Amino acid sequence: MVAPLTAEDKKNLDQALALIADAEKQLARAKIAKIDVASHEAELLRLKDRLLSIKQAYFPGGRA
Repeated sequence: MVAPLTAEDKKNLDQALALIADAEKQLARAKIAKIDVASHEAELLRLKDRLLSIKQAYFPGGRA
């Protein structure tokens, strides 16, 4: 049986989550500067939750 997602897909998920972590840091800086980033923050959280759900479903325990 062929796995629905591959090790390459896991790598892409990990890279996307790393980019989200960087974006979260930038949003925190923007908030300190009193820039309204609420809509961006909400969208980023939605995407992060979705990616984490996919990763957990297809790569439980971090396996690839």
